[in-house]
Amino acid sequence: MDKLRAIELFVRLADLGSFTKVANEVNASRSMISKEIARLESDLGARLLHRSTRNVSLTHAGEGYLQRARQILARMNEADSFVQDLQQNLGGKLKINAPMALGITDLSHLFADFMLENPDIELDIHLGDESIDLVEQGFDLGFRASSQPFDSSYVGRPLTNFR
Repeated sequence: MDKLRAIELFVRLADLGSFTKVANEVNASRSMISKEIARLESDLGARLLHRSTRNVSLTHAGEGYLQRARQILARMNEADSFVQDLQQNLGGKLKINAPMALGITDLSHLFADFMLENPDIELDIHLGDESIDLVEQGFDLGFRASSQPFDSSYVGRPLTNFR
């Protein structure tokens, strides 16, 4: 049983008051909705609904469960929205490491352009030629000028070639 799906169906059933209406809304059979709710009740070990041929009403346990189920679904929607907003509205701190010469010459204009296009991102740029462990030092991104292949513990790709 997909418990989250069953909770969503239970909330819709409480809202609509009819297995048939819920079934039509989610493009499923009435019996499938009924079985999902029965599985949810079995999993909980309590009846959530009083069923009759013409009416569906909540039990005392069902009323309390409905209130909490709505909170769960609202929190889940908030979590989904949070991630979607992060994907659409970039923000926060980006810690970058680059070699001194590369950072001063080739990357400085790129960094400036990036900051203009992404004002909600704070660049924390560290320039230096020493060999460091990017992950251990907490860097999000590292630029390297090298004739050697990348360390296999990093994900990297060539951006350009130098003469």
